[in-house]
Amino acid sequence: MIIFDSDCHIASLGIFRFTNTMHQIIHETITVAGIFQQASFKPVWFIWKQRRLKINDITLISDIKEGSVKKTVYSVQAQDNIYRLDYYFLTQDWFLESIWIDD
Repeated sequence: MIIFDSDCHIASLGIFRFTNTMHQIIHETITVAGIFQQASFKPVWFIWKQRRLKINDITLISDIKEGSVKKTVYSVQAQDNIYRLDYYFLTQDWFLESIWIDD
């Protein structure tokens, strides 16, 4: 069963709750710090616009290959927002690709 509020901002489906969010593409280089845990990298915090953002949760890790470009995509939660962090293997650069801001 799906339930919407009068403004159609919130939908509930079982245990999931969907809210009105804003998606913003950023694509800026960032600094990321983390730890290696059981042979995989776990980001702990990142610096964007001279602000250090502590990562509270990692919601997705995915290896992607687009042509000859290999990267790992991390979806992380920090300060009540979801951030997409991309690590490019060839150049060893980190990018903040996008943000989902919860209204």
